[in-house]
Amino acid sequence: MKLIKIDSQEWYAQLELVKSKLDRFRRIDFMDFFAVKAIYGIRCDLERLGVTLEYIGTDEGELERLRINGCRFRAKNAL
Repeated sequence: MKLIKIDSQEWYAQLELVKSKLDRFRRIDFMDFFAVKAIYGIRCDLERLGVTLEYIGTDEGELERLRINGCRFRAKNAL
């Protein structure tokens, strides 16, 4: 992993970006194929900032479980 030096103002801007992206997960009521694709794009952004994001999908392409920095989240329609 590459260490990137940034100034404090940029760091806070990046932190707000991460926070806004994580807030999106709380507002998603259902997970479908398009949501999974959006999450994949968000994952790429977050991993550059040191946030680990994992998700487990169903065979139908729906998101079943989501883990952010080891904390587990479940889709509302998952059992």
